[in-house]
Order: sequence, then C-alpha cells, then structure tokens
Amino acid sequence: MGANLQPITTFGTAPPLTMRPILQVVERPRSITPKPRVVHRPQKRPRNVTERIKYLIYGKEAFCLRRAITLKTSREGGRWIHSYKPLGITAYGRTKLDALSAFTMELSSAWHWIAEQPDETLAPDALELKRKLTKLVVSVRPLREVLSELDQDA
Repeated sequence: MGANLQPITTFGTAPPLTMRPILQVVERPRSITPKPRVVHRPQKRPRNVTERIKYLIYGKEAFCLRRAITLKTSREGGRWIHSYKPLGITAYGRTKLDALSAFTMELSSAWHWIAEQPDETLAPDALELKRKLTKLVVSVRPLREVLSELDQDA
C-alpha cells in the first residue's frame, strides 16, 4: 500500500481547546478514621511431620509391624514425601495418600523380593535389608483377616 499524498480537507473551524484539571485532590473526612488492621500471620507448619504407623496395607495384604514405626512426612516442591530411614525407603506422591500408597508398595516389594528369598541368593546389602525387614514385620496376613481382628478389638 502506498502513502496517501492528498491533503486532508476540513470543514469549518476546530473547537477551541480548553484545559481542565483532570485530577482533583479530595481530603478524607475527619469522621472516618482508618482502623488499625490486625494482621494474622499464618501459623508455620512444621517442615517435617512424623506419623506413627502400626499396620501398612498394600492391595489385599496387611503388614503387621512388631512396633509402630515413625514415618517422616514432608512436602517439598509440591510433592508429598514419606520416608523411613532404617529401611532406606522413600516414596513420593502428588497427594499425601499417593505418597503413602507408594511407600507401602515399596515396602511390599522389598518384602516379596528380598525378605521371602533364601539367604544364598541375596547379596550382602540385601541380606542386611532382609534382617531389618524380618525384625520389623511380625506377619503379612490377608487384609480381611486383620480388619476383622481390629473391629473386634474396637
């Protein structure tokens, strides 16, 4: 497109420009005094919360523990983290329940792949984990059996 080289034609004269103040300063009425605002700071949640767990359920199995273990539960980068240092298990999830589910899956797999295997087939570090697992887990029973037992105790 080319530039328009014809002059602009106007009809009549342009209205005169008048300058009016745009901003007006308004004082606050003296009857309204600002109330002091009380700012409540949200309580800081502890960075790491621990939970004591006696039973871990995965699928249709319940892992009955000799004693309640303390899981370290934290939140980092939008993910929930459950960990138990003595076994070296750490699990992540989008929600707290997802992380706990991942933790029980890790424990279940460690139990079935390491603790139930004959000692001759395991490496030294796996033997150490097997020793810790068998010391911690009293029994692995069907979930239905454990739930009915817990209902009777309640």
